[in-house]
Amino acid sequence: MTLPILLAQKVDIRSNLGPKVQLDLGTLIGRYAGLALAVASVAALAYMVLGGFMWIIASGDKGKIDNAKQMITQGLIGLAVMVSVFAIFRIINYFFGLDITIVNP
Repeated sequence: MTLPILLAQKVDIRSNLGPKVQLDLGTLIGRYAGLALAVASVAALAYMVLGGFMWIIASGDKGKIDNAKQMITQGLIGLAVMVSVFAIFRIINYFFGLDITIVNP
C-alpha cells in the first residue's frame, strides 16, 4: 500500500540555471525509462545493420556469414524485446496513469 503514497510525492529539482521544477516520482522515472527504451532500440537496430554490413563484406566465408546471420537475428530479437517493453509501458500508462513513454528528459 505504500506505492500510491510514494508515487504521489513531489521531488524538488533545483538548478542554478533556471527555476525550481517539481516532478512526481512517476514522471521522473518515466522520462528516463522512455529515454532508455529509445537508446536500446537504436542500439538493436544498429547491431542489426552492422550484421548486414558484416554479411556484405564476408566475401563468401561460411563462418563470417553465419556470424553475420547471428548478429542480424540478435538485432531482431532485441527490437522485438523493445517493442514488447513499449507495449508493457503503454499498459502501465493505461492502468496507472504513469506516462513512461516520454523521450525528452
